[in-house]
Amino acid sequence: MITKPTKSALTSTKIHIGGERKIQLEEFAAAQHAPLSAAIGHLIKFAQNQGMISHGIPQVQVRRATDGIAVAFDDQIPIGFAPSAAKELAEVVRTYADGSHTSKVFMNLDHDYEISRQGRGVTITIPLGGVKKTWAPDLAHEFADLLDAEAAKFDN
Repeated sequence: MITKPTKSALTSTKIHIGGERKIQLEEFAAAQHAPLSAAIGHLIKFAQNQGMISHGIPQVQVRRATDGIAVAFDDQIPIGFAPSAAKELAEVVRTYADGSHTSKVFMNLDHDYEISRQGRGVTITIPLGGVKKTWAPDLAHEFADLLDAEAAKFDN
C-alpha cells in the first residue's frame, strides 16, 4: 500500500540511521560517484522501476491534460504547458541541475516560471510568484524526466 507523505515529512531534512547503514550508503554513493542524496535517488528509482513505490515526486503533479501537460506544486492550481514548452522547461532544468546554465536566474514570462541556482541545488517556481521548490540536482533531473515522459505521450 502506498501512502502520501504529510507536509511535515516533506520539510524534514534529517534521516537517522545506524552507523552500519550509513557506511553502506556512503559506499554505495562512492561507487556511484555521486553525493549521498543522488545515491538515495538511485535506490528510489530502483524501487519505482520494480513497482514498489510510485513514479513521481511528492507534492508535485506532472500529468497529461487535454491539450498539453499540467504542472502543479503542492496544492496550487495546475499551470498548462504545450508539449514543446514542457520539453523546453525540462531542458532548462537539466542545464541548471548540471551547472552548465550561464545565468543565475532564468525567467520565462510566456510560460510563467522561474529557475535559479541555490548553491548546488536548483530552485523552480511555477507559476511566477507561486510555490518554490528547491531540489538537489538529481531530484531536478527527476522532475525533468517526468516532464519529458508526459510530453512524449503527444509524440504518438
